[in-house]
Amino acid sequence: MANIIIIEPDNKTAYDQLKLIEELHGTHNADHVSSLEVFEADYLNIDDDDAQATSIDLIIFKLEVIGEKSVPEFITDITNRCLEKKYIQSNKQLKFIILKYENDGIDQNSLIHPNVYDIIYTPMDRLLYLQKLEIILKLPKKPAPSYLFSTPIIENIEISKRTLIQRVSSSGFSMINPVKINIGTLSRIYIRISKTETLGLYARAVNAEANTQGKGFLIDFIYYGLSRSQNAAINFFLRSHKHFLDLEVLDNNQFLSKNASANDTDYTPKHVLILDDEEARGRSLSGDIENSMSYVMADYEDNLPSFTSKYLQDSVKKPSQMSSPEDLPTRSVVFEISLMDQKLIQLQTDFKDSDHMLHYDPKVFFTEPTQWKNIFNSEEGKKALQGALAEIAPNSKIKKIVALENKHYEERIVLLEFMQISNETARITIKPMMKDIQDFSKNKSKKDILKKIDLIIVNKKFIPEEPGVWMENLREKFIKNGMIRESSDLKFIIVTHDKDIPSSGYVEKFIKHPYLINYFQGTPPKTLLMISIGLALKNPYTKYCVNNIAWAEKKTTCYIAKKGTLNSLSEFGASITSSYPVQPGVVLFMHGYIFEHSPNGTLPVRFYFNEEDKDGDKVSYISYFIYFGITDHFLRFARKWIKNNYASKKDK
Repeated sequence: MANIIIIEPDNKTAYDQLKLIEELHGTHNADHVSSLEVFEADYLNIDDDDAQATSIDLIIFKLEVIGEKSVPEFITDITNRCLEKKYIQSNKQLKFIILKYENDGIDQNSLIHPNVYDIIYTPMDRLLYLQKLEIILKLPKKPAPSYLFSTPIIENIEISKRTLIQRVSSSGFSMINPVKINIGTLSRIYIRISKTETLGLYARAVNAEANTQGKGFLIDFIYYGLSRSQNAAINFFLRSHKHFLDLEVLDNNQFLSKNASANDTDYTPKHVLILDDEEARGRSLSGDIENSMSYVMADYEDNLPSFTSKYLQDSVKKPSQMSSPEDLPTRSVVFEISLMDQKLIQLQTDFKDSDHMLHYDPKVFFTEPTQWKNIFNSEEGKKALQGALAEIAPNSKIKKIVALENKHYEERIVLLEFMQISNETARITIKPMMKDIQDFSKNKSKKDILKKIDLIIVNKKFIPEEPGVWMENLREKFIKNGMIRESSDLKFIIVTHDKDIPSSGYVEKFIKHPYLINYFQGTPPKTLLMISIGLALKNPYTKYCVNNIAWAEKKTTCYIAKKGTLNSLSEFGASITSSYPVQPGVVLFMHGYIFEHSPNGTLPVRFYFNEEDKDGDKVSYISYFIYFGITDHFLRFARKWIKNNYASKKDK
């Protein structure tokens, strides 16, 4: 038996509730008061001897009766005063149900509170009122619904918690989170971009720092798997912000210089390979990357056979360790060799202990008689050496401009001079190309092959099978061929370039792959693409970095979702199966399946019970919930949907 107080100014609504409570199984006492003042006078502002009831279990109140008070203020005040009057025990929770009009302009999410068990809209639905009240009054024992029944079902849905976005950009957003989120974490996000529209997308955490304005952490995300329509919706959302730009600082030169405090490994040149069937698009993107980022080289392939022949053939080349970024001393490197047996005769350059040559200690080349040949470690260098030694003649000088590889497998353009100084001796001089190197690079034909690859930007058309399988197979091949650096790993960005947006099921294939930095459904926005490239390469020497994102201070509701399995469905609520129990009293939000037909595409639910579901050695949990503030529109939709999809099938 429960004692119920109804605070309701409208006598007709109060009478209807009293009659419904009489229908409930079990004996319950219900008292109606017309206002908060009457309730206080009859129950709270009286002597203990004049108490109207021995206990109060549930208060059902019309929202308008609390006046200017907020729901938390009202509940705290009433709970404390009921404790003083001993209407409730200190170890028990006073339950509340809010009655309100559906279209009163008050967001139901603002009424969420641990003591509020439900929001019921007037006019009330009889069966829904009875069923929810029966469940609430039987708690904490497991209630067995007797007015509306659940249908067994197995369907995938999403469950989310509600939070607040602090700022938004064309590339991502920031939120306050109570705990720090691991960088790289990929989350399913729903963002409220208008009163009637909630945008569902994925986002990756790229930065986390302590919130200087309060508790928790400020987490920065960038969008992942963005489609054309989503990009358009975000840009429309940002238009109301005056003078909005993608980046804070537009001058790329401010980011291209070395930071004296940074580690030398930050300067290791990285390689990007673009696979795109349109040559012009590949060339344009590779140019944008090299012009926008220091210490990055980019190249492209426009057909699969060329890519396969260059990069997927078996290779015996062994990977080398990375070192400092210095490739050649500023002065010439000069040494003499024998033309008879090509052994070192004399090293004329006096190296200091701190000097490096092609990232190596010079001893690597000049300790043993024939080790100097290792300087010419590229195919281009080997051909230049062989040709010069074959062509050399007394009193003549041969000059060649070639690309040699440093210890990082990066090409460095140098000037080679070969001179025969006697019948048996030749002098070789290596000079750094300090001038006209940029012009020389422009005049070179497209590079045959990148020696190391850090990132592949690939058109989906180049992926002949499941994307995860293709990426794993390619990565294994590159590891075998020594094309992945030991200090990093091969990353991917996939772009569809399709006019039609792929189905959500296709997008799901990409979500959990650890080496996929981003995926774009359609031509990617340049800023977001370049930021993704910078993150993949861990390259801060570009204006396209997380610290340079321009944020619009626009607070809006956001939902962070995870997958779940719906195992029953009803007009009043449902239940889910998960690997963990959901704490009773928690209000979460349901997405997908029939819930996408609720207002804003998401439905708040309040969990009230969970139990263990053991199947052999595998333990899972069934968690039950009621719809929190179900609207008349969604109630009618749910009833019709259940009838059409389950009741009719059961009859067959």
